[in-house]
Amino acid sequence: MASADQTTAECRELAAMMKASNEKVRAEAQLGKPLIQKSMEVVKKAAAHDFCNSTRHSVEDFYRKVPRHSVEDFYRKVRAVAGEARSGYADLFEYMSEKEFADIVFFDGCYLLEFVALMTGNCMPSSSIFMSFSTFRGTQIGKDILLLENQIPWVVLEALMSLRRVRIHWFARAIVSSLEMESPPQFDEGAVSGYKPCHLLDLVRESYLAPALSQNPVG
Repeated sequence: MASADQTTAECRELAAMMKASNEKVRAEAQLGKPLIQKSMEVVKKAAAHDFCNSTRHSVEDFYRKVPRHSVEDFYRKVRAVAGEARSGYADLFEYMSEKEFADIVFFDGCYLLEFVALMTGNCMPSSSIFMSFSTFRGTQIGKDILLLENQIPWVVLEALMSLRRVRIHWFARAIVSSLEMESPPQFDEGAVSGYKPCHLLDLVRESYLAPALSQNPVG
């Protein structure tokens, strides 16, 4: 278990890495350079920087006096659930240290949630992930995040969303709606029947099944 001072030092290192990646993505976007596949890890770190440093708040957030959080706040949340997240995999990644695993799910989780924020209109236009997108890239990412092997444990997403609200339930239902060739839904932000998913794909599945279940009650 890392000490508080050690974790703080690690967070400062992560924050510096994220900032450098963010600046690189912005510079390449301004030059019109396409971000090829080998730059994906850089894009993830850049997106994590944007996610953890978002200045976008709703009117409700201002009234509730929602505080700004640091990279360390977000990272500590993920470190706190990393063990639980790790136990959900068949492969326990024994070759990875606790920090290495936490870093991976932290960056992947931030990247996914920043993408969701972008797709649900809750992401600043200046976001580095927004600047790196082409229509093809956005469509491809939308497909990739639904692959089973790319799923991020819900406890990680939940930990990150405890510090920044993301319309992930709306996003899941919008995916279902698009698969059914319907117009984008106007759903509330509540969880689907109080269900706690294992990951995003599980939430999409439950979002698909929930209407049918509510229309056909048992008993």
